[in-house]
Amino acid sequence: MLILPRAAIAECVEKISVGDFYIPAHRTIYKVLLELWNAGQATDLITFTQCLRDRNLLDTVNGATFVTERYTFVLTAANVAYYLDIVCGKSARRTAIKKADLTIAQAADGSADFSTNGKQRQISSPFRL
Repeated sequence: MLILPRAAIAECVEKISVGDFYIPAHRTIYKVLLELWNAGQATDLITFTQCLRDRNLLDTVNGATFVTERYTFVLTAANVAYYLDIVCGKSARRTAIKKADLTIAQAADGSADFSTNGKQRQISSPFRL
């Protein structure tokens, strides 16, 4: 993602956020990439790696080798939509699982409202089945 044209990064910004990434290193990489992009700075490997180093984040993203491996995995602008769909889909699944876990916990501890009041039983939760 680091070498994508600015227009492709703009497409990413429209569809995903830092919170959509599960792996903390990927969150940090995306966050710093967006900060560079928003500031109009270059996102090439040297600039990006140095930015991580300057912020003492290089080790938190598994080092320069990890960043270089991500950089050399060349994504084409034509495939951006495909990869965005993967990130969005996985993020949506994690959100659904978190909401389901919350509903289960509420049901187990009695804090969920299961009253029917003559209507079809529904769970008072942000997660609707």
